[in-house]
Amino acid sequence: MEKFPPVDIFIAHNSPKGVHERDQDIHQGFDAFNDYIERANPLYFIHGHQHTNMLSQINNTRILSVYGEKALEL
Repeated sequence: MEKFPPVDIFIAHNSPKGVHERDQDIHQGFDAFNDYIERANPLYFIHGHQHTNMLSQINNTRILSVYGEKALEL
């Protein structure tokens, strides 16, 4: 993800490592997403996979976990 350009809204299937994780097996996030957030500082990082609806933050990036559907006003 080193060459992935900065964006305002990043949408991914899974979460960053340590954010919204549900267990120690299949519902683990990815270190590469944490690295990207630290480097590119997107406004929003939106993900699924964890089967939760939660909001967290890493620095200035809002991390939004979506389960089902969600209407967003950005």
